[in-house]
Amino acid sequence: MQLIALDDSILIDIKAENDQVRDQWMVTLNEMLSYWTEHPEKKPKSSVSAEGSSNKAAYFKQREAEISAREKANEDRKAKYAAGGMKYTALAMANSKT
Repeated sequence: MQLIALDDSILIDIKAENDQVRDQWMVTLNEMLSYWTEHPEKKPKSSVSAEGSSNKAAYFKQREAEISAREKANEDRKAKYAAGGMKYTALAMANSKT
């Protein structure tokens, strides 16, 4: 059994163990679809909607903001140590050789 999209790509491909199982699937699916046609209020509501799915543009915008905030925090943290620069490094290296 295959579910084929409008662009002719295969969305789902299911293989039954044997012909009897396949036939039972088809009968069950047809009965379920017929029942939902007759009683549309009984049809389960989809919990997935476009509203609930992630918006890539918003996600990446938020991610960029998080990254830039983290970089700024790192720069602020490093700034207090950057004042001495090479002076203290050179002194530490000179003291370790003696």
